[in-house]
Amino acid sequence: MRIVMAGAGVVGRRLASRLASDRHDVVLIDLNRELCDAVSAEYGIVAICGNATDIATLEEAEIGSADVAVALMGMSADNLAFSLLAHGAGIDRIIARMPNPRYRAAYE
Repeated sequence: MRIVMAGAGVVGRRLASRLASDRHDVVLIDLNRELCDAVSAEYGIVAICGNATDIATLEEAEIGSADVAVALMGMSADNLAFSLLAHGAGIDRIIARMPNPRYRAAYE
């Protein structure tokens, strides 16, 4: 399964590690170059340093060919924007962390 993930925080790194060990094709997007380099080196996955709410970055990640999109960034608004862009790219299976419950209705 091809999975595009946004956010290389603690949860993102753990999930990426697990998915990679289960032999899924994982692409991780994060703004932090050091995290991207570390995740790529440690787990052998593609890590793109960029903004996951930027269409050019999502095109680089080939979001349209993903089976699943996962939003694990720290801000609910960013996760919502990523989810909407992934949906617009034709992704039906989207998982998003919503730390702020006020964004739930907009996400649903």
